[in-house]
Amino acid sequence: MESPQHTETYNQVTTYLRTIPPIITTFNLSVIVRKPKPRLHNSKPNWDTYRQLIQDKVNLSIKLKEHEDIELETNNLLNLLQQAAKEAAPKVKQITYPKKLRN
Repeated sequence: MESPQHTETYNQVTTYLRTIPPIITTFNLSVIVRKPKPRLHNSKPNWDTYRQLIQDKVNLSIKLKEHEDIELETNNLLNLLQQAAKEAAPKVKQITYPKKLRN
């Protein structure tokens, strides 16, 4: 059972709150949708696919005589490794926001 003091305090607070005019607020919110930066999702890559793609496309018989040859082939190898990783990585599901939030 409530104490008389508690009831009195409740009545005072209720009476006070009735004297305050209501506050009306309008929010105009919009969601900023940014395209995520491309990144690899490597938690469960298909290592057999990765290995096969590299074996099929790597060229091991290139002569590296000049500094430019080394630079070019280093870039080619890095591109090959990145492409193989993209193809072997599981596809990441894109988040689609409701139309109301996109506008």
